[in-house]
Amino acid sequence: MDPLATDLLPALRRYLNLTQPRMAELLRISRVALAAAECGTRRLPAPGRTQLQAIVAALPAAVAGALLQKQLPAAPPVPAAAQPPDPATLARRRQRLRQEIARLDEELSTSLTNTARGQARLALLAAPAPPDLGEQSQLFEQEAQAWTGPIARAEQTLLAARLAGLQRELALVDAATG
Repeated sequence: MDPLATDLLPALRRYLNLTQPRMAELLRISRVALAAAECGTRRLPAPGRTQLQAIVAALPAAVAGALLQKQLPAAPPVPAAAQPPDPATLARRRQRLRQEIARLDEELSTSLTNTARGQARLALLAAPAPPDLGEQSQLFEQEAQAWTGPIARAEQTLLAARLAGLQRELALVDAATG
């Protein structure tokens, strides 16, 4: 149906070392549409053709020409392993990590304290004889709901995860410096 797509897409995917889902994402089409175009059962959708043309145009002329002529050039070389950073760079990173860990730890601690405050407020409001707070009663309860609600819990979970990740990175930086 679409010989250009049938021949070019698999070769381009191999050259760029892309999976079908990733290539489909780049072409802004579904993986099923890409697979059908690659095996020749369906025509490549218009948005995919436009994106494919843009990708081929962005390639070096020799590579694009070779792909179009079905003479696949060798894949680009894989970059060599990066050299380890120098000790000064690691020291700066360690310092930034420690500062960020301290900041996140403080933020998480404040959030957890607010959750405890919110729970205490809600318990106070649920008491058989809650205190009369006048005009502040509604604000008092709204803050308590916000501090104990699902958004607060989600933020605490994300903060804890980020904190754990940074602590792990710090451990790796410390290990790299021996």
